[in-house]
Amino acid sequence: MLQQSLVKYAPTSSCGCLRTEAITKNLTGLIYGFWTVLSLSPKKKKPNGGAYWNCVCECGTKKEVSAESLLGSRSLSCGCSKDRPICPQGHNIEEWGRDKTGMCRACIKNRNFIRNYGITLAEYIAIWEFQNGVCAICSEPVSIQLGRPGYGTGCRAELDHEHNDALPKKQQVRGILCGGRWSGCNRKLGRLDKPEWLLAAYNYVFNPPARQILK
Repeated sequence: MLQQSLVKYAPTSSCGCLRTEAITKNLTGLIYGFWTVLSLSPKKKKPNGGAYWNCVCECGTKKEVSAESLLGSRSLSCGCSKDRPICPQGHNIEEWGRDKTGMCRACIKNRNFIRNYGITLAEYIAIWEFQNGVCAICSEPVSIQLGRPGYGTGCRAELDHEHNDALPKKQQVRGILCGGRWSGCNRKLGRLDKPEWLLAAYNYVFNPPARQILK
């Protein structure tokens, strides 16, 4: 088991298998982001025995990169990717943008979706496209991506999920709803997320008891 702080702030990225791979795995010819691994560096070693590899970036820059940085996706380029329109994972920066530290927002979203909901950004976009870009309840347009037509004109998209720990995270995901701090279908549904109550409310609205008496 890991301490909550280790998971939340991510100073650890594996159970220890990455360290083993960093010592034993042959990375020659493999591609990590914009890096292509050329050969093992015979001169340099990490204190834990992890190897360094001679790599060349797509821009032509050559550098020794540790195996742990390559395997853990902590190094994806020489730094030139910050000036490129496409991030090392293939996301269009003009559409998604970067955060204050220069990180691709799409990569951040992808990590958050995997950690919190068990789905990828590509699967999230597939759900949004299946819903035709609208809230699954009220059909209001919802915005998911910077640069896409209509971004900022629709409601904020929020991923709705069932609060049922007995199910795997991925199976808890239900769809995309319009959001907002004080309004939005996701917030409203979150207050009364009980199917039995919703069915009872539906029956009440369409068959109110008073109408049976006050005819």
